[in-house]
Amino acid sequence: MFGIQFTIKMAASDKFRLPKLAADNYHTWSIRARAALVQNGCWYTIKPGYSEEMKDKEEKVDNKALTFLFLIGEDNCLDDISESKTARETWTTLEEMHSKFRL
Repeated sequence: MFGIQFTIKMAASDKFRLPKLAADNYHTWSIRARAALVQNGCWYTIKPGYSEEMKDKEEKVDNKALTFLFLIGEDNCLDDISESKTARETWTTLEEMHSKFRL
């Protein structure tokens, strides 16, 4: 399974490979994705989220989180999130999609 190399600040040589979101791993994926976003100071853009009128610094962090979420999903998820404008909107869409269909 392909994944994204994501450096977590544990030790100089430790690297964590986050698996891509697939139809059968949303629960564990969301826990790991949240941890990665928290580690990189991006989680606050998702919970509680920011509006489209964000300050420049907040927008940069939101874009970082949004990019991360686009990159760690399987291709079949991209159509559902491609129009999302914020990280929170993307996260909520994925959460609802996987809850509704139990993907």
